[in-house]
Amino acid sequence: MGDFNNGSNAEITDAYDANSNLISDLNKGIASISYNHKNLPEKIVITGKGTISFLYDAQGVKLKKTVVDNTGTVSKTTTYDYLGGFLYKQDTFSSNYESCHHCHKTL
Repeated sequence: MGDFNNGSNAEITDAYDANSNLISDLNKGIASISYNHKNLPEKIVITGKGTISFLYDAQGVKLKKTVVDNTGTVSKTTTYDYLGGFLYKQDTFSSNYESCHHCHKTL
């Protein structure tokens, strides 16, 4: 499958918390996943690549996703804001928010 990589020599390659949430998957390079009180992911750390962080409102509706990409020589941060059915994107190399209707389905 696409992201599967038998890159770990460990017998146990994934771990779960008491609520059955995945908290690491060595085959996919996921070092850790932390969850909020509603069992929604707050931060995902991907070994050698960066992090993905999420912000939700009190009802659990996603408001923001922040991706920090450390794969290049310069770290790149891209922020996705979810507002009323619309998605807006801003990265560290752009000073303006852009409407990102085409990426709504892929995020």
